[in-house]
Amino acid sequence: MTHSTINILFGLLGLTNGQGKTLKTLLITIMLLVSGASLANQGEQILDELEKKQALGFDPTSGGGGSVRFPPHPRRMADYDVGIEKKEKFSAQVQLEFGGAKFKAGPSITFNRKYSMTVYIMGGGTESLVEDFGDYGSVLNIREDRDVISWCTVRTSASHNLNMGGSLTFFGTGVTVEANTWESLNVSQTSEPFYVQKYREGSTYTTLEDIISDCKRNFFHQVKPSLDEDLRRLTSQLVYNHEQTECAEDYHCEDYLKNQKNRAKRNSVARCVPTKVGDGEVVKLCRLRGVENRSCPIYNDKGRQLNTKKSIPCDEDYKCVTTVKGGWFRYPYQVYTSWEAACKPASQVVARNGGGW
Repeated sequence: MTHSTINILFGLLGLTNGQGKTLKTLLITIMLLVSGASLANQGEQILDELEKKQALGFDPTSGGGGSVRFPPHPRRMADYDVGIEKKEKFSAQVQLEFGGAKFKAGPSITFNRKYSMTVYIMGGGTESLVEDFGDYGSVLNIREDRDVISWCTVRTSASHNLNMGGSLTFFGTGVTVEANTWESLNVSQTSEPFYVQKYREGSTYTTLEDIISDCKRNFFHQVKPSLDEDLRRLTSQLVYNHEQTECAEDYHCEDYLKNQKNRAKRNSVARCVPTKVGDGEVVKLCRLRGVENRSCPIYNDKGRQLNTKKSIPCDEDYKCVTTVKGGWFRYPYQVYTSWEAACKPASQVVARNGGGW
């Protein structure tokens, strides 16, 4: 089995670094049984070389970076951190911890997102990789006998602005993601390495600015959608904790309903409801919701409630409809009639006169 045969085998199987290690012993053993110890030793050397390439970030089965080789020692390497002036906001529904368990019922949290990039350059020999070349700027120091390669890594990070009452953690670890920090939530993606040419189009020298510009203009826009999705998935695995949390699911509110007065419980169910608390954050609390014929609140155009304060919002599948229109009426004498509204099955509500029954 030749060097090229092994590479073809790995390419057909689509082996990754971890899979290559798993099958390494098996492949060498087969070589030993078929062709003797000398070929097995040769195979082991080839596979060791393959693992080293993969550890350096190369994929031997790819058509691009797989043909690029690290310059031999001695060699020099430089990296340049590049800021990307692009900050965004995104929302992700996190999970909720209650009673020592994790539930997929957390609130939707708004995160801040920013991007950064690092450009790497490596060349053989001990000479400087970049030199000042007058009007051309920082030109890459490339000779006919010196290979210079480059690659770039793009990162996206997230932070949150939760107040004192709420926090985000990695479930089971006790590690808290502090507010307004960028260290805990980040994902990255690295390009395939490529050989840097001494000249660009128009016979101009390749500069450091050219390499950075190419990474920002091409690779960043190529991987941004997948990085955004990876970061959203990472944040959705966080667990939300708040000291005022009373429930995660409706069945956690059974005791809450039992502890209500009989009059309050009539035509009512208990639900676990996302509720804004004093610090502006959303907490899940147990609250009563009305079913058929339960008094429900109605409001005027200015948001003032018209009927009794003891009414409660209707449960899902029910709508609050006006049953008695209130106001001053003139009979033999002037009298005021109170507004009344009740929860009715949504499937039976007729849209009449602004939503009557």
